[in-house]
Amino acid sequence: MNALKNNNCVQSYLENPEASNKQKIFNAFELMISAMHKFTQIRIINEDDDSISIVRDENLQDKSKRYYTQKSKVLKDGEFYISNFDLNIEHGEVTTPYEPTIHFF
Repeated sequence: MNALKNNNCVQSYLENPEASNKQKIFNAFELMISAMHKFTQIRIINEDDDSISIVRDENLQDKSKRYYTQKSKVLKDGEFYISNFDLNIEHGEVTTPYEPTIHFF
């Protein structure tokens, strides 16, 4: 988690959320997912519920009402939240085949 939080691409985007910095994060996420085959999605969600994700923009979904997002909003700087294992939900439906999912904030 600290590696993501302290990543230069992430810091650059948070300081200046322009398209070129967003693309740098997207590229870094793609590399991370290809190196760590267990991940299917990585998202950075800011306080305004905007997000950057390896998921293409046209496939982004509003996850702001999900329990794990709500719990992450009360974290103090330096704190982390790890959700319970649950099944992945896309477009309001549990995905099949089942994808056990854990969320890190």
